[in-house]
Amino acid sequence: MNSLYSIHTLHTMITAKDLLVLPIVVPILTALLIILQSKRNVIWAISTIITVFVFALVLTIVIKLPMDHAIRYNVGGWKIPIGIGLGYDTATGIVLLLVNLVAVVDIFRTRDYLHFDIMPERSRFYSACQMLVLGGFNGMIITNDLFNIYVFTEVSSLATYIMVGLSNERKAQLSAFNYLVLGTIAATCYVLGLGYLYALTGTLNMDDMRQLLQVQDVYSNSGIELGFALIIVGWVLKVAWYPLHSRTINVYSSEPASSLPFLGGISSKVPIYALLRLTLSLFGVRLFIDFHGNTLMYVIGTLSVIIGGFVAIRAKYIRAGLAWSSLSQLGFIALGISLTTQLGLQASFMHMFAHGLAKSLAFMSVLAVCWQIKKINLQPRALAGIAWKSPVPAVGLLISVISLFGMPGTSGFVSKWTLLQASMESHRWDIVVIIIIGSLLAVGYSWNFTKALIFEIPEENTGHLQDFSIKRKLPIMIKLPIIVMSVLVIVLGFNSYIMHDMAMHASIMILGN
Repeated sequence: MNSLYSIHTLHTMITAKDLLVLPIVVPILTALLIILQSKRNVIWAISTIITVFVFALVLTIVIKLPMDHAIRYNVGGWKIPIGIGLGYDTATGIVLLLVNLVAVVDIFRTRDYLHFDIMPERSRFYSACQMLVLGGFNGMIITNDLFNIYVFTEVSSLATYIMVGLSNERKAQLSAFNYLVLGTIAATCYVLGLGYLYALTGTLNMDDMRQLLQVQDVYSNSGIELGFALIIVGWVLKVAWYPLHSRTINVYSSEPASSLPFLGGISSKVPIYALLRLTLSLFGVRLFIDFHGNTLMYVIGTLSVIIGGFVAIRAKYIRAGLAWSSLSQLGFIALGISLTTQLGLQASFMHMFAHGLAKSLAFMSVLAVCWQIKKINLQPRALAGIAWKSPVPAVGLLISVISLFGMPGTSGFVSKWTLLQASMESHRWDIVVIIIIGSLLAVGYSWNFTKALIFEIPEENTGHLQDFSIKRKLPIMIKLPIIVMSVLVIVLGFNSYIMHDMAMHASIMILGN
């Protein structure tokens, strides 16, 4: 009886707000445990259990905490500005859910796939880095402290550099080094910008700094303008919009294939969220427009959509094509931000979620084919006849690409349609035209895949069958994530209110704070 009373008391004392610190701390501590292991199955089991546990925590937080107002939590009970604050609202929740959803679906695939392009003795380092990336991303999303955003950014970035360098590809180390250089430049810009703001306000808490900026004459203060400029440049570089995109294209082409569904689906979405928090939410819409942030988003969004789409069509290898298509799809998110309206920002959140799922699914499907034919980097012709021999990855890739160009019944259609509505509501017919052109380009690079999948049948005299024949059957652990992600893309397409409601509240929180 006493034990039941104790459990009930503990349950009433621990609320969803108290769980906010766990998605950050648990993966980071798990990385230290994994690095001490040497057995492959033990490493995978630990990673899987912890990832599922963290996803369950995130799901509990998203369900239990309210959507219509922000929650603040002081770590260790230390009050601001002495202590470190965590924050949660629906904008936090939608990105947190995306990151951990992709992570938990993808982790099952790594049991059979991990050693395909990574030496077995390196697997513990890869799994440890994956946990650090997950903890770092969760920290970037949840923290309400401006300096801790930098700390968690570096945790996730340094782990990512190591993951890229673990690949067996010859150019992986060079790509990791270039990634390190550009990431360091981006982090330096952010820290310098933050330094100017801290010198002028004397606080690193986001809520405190927002209030102090509102009472200052920011238009006559060059330090605040310079701080804003450095912060936005740093995060644009982190997201890798055009023309600061080169590190993403190189990394996608050389990083371990095992990490592509995880990093390819979410690595750009967390910096976009941080950019929104540190510009629209911190400075406000008026300052964002007066400092020409909306113009910058419009320019880089337009260039990313058009150039990314054109190059994706002409890409020689599938991984490069998917990398360039990501650049194009990220451009749609920037266009939504450039509108600086509630519906435009809602469309950006929806497209972040839809693209994250679709791109993760695309990489899962392509890499399943790579695993079957024992080749890492494929040309589109390698997919010839796969639909008739291995239908699960073929259907997964087909669903992902039709979501990318926005076919009705997929999550990609819902997000693009919302962006069109937002553009027409703001009478931005130029953006409407760009969206249509970008979607047509998406049809073009998607056709390269679907044509090979469905309409090309390999024949003996072409050499395709000999070069790209299936050498082994897919295990259930590689099939299952593809099936789950495919279902999610379709379900969110037909039940758009799920994504719509969260994105609507997220945009209100960003603009209203």
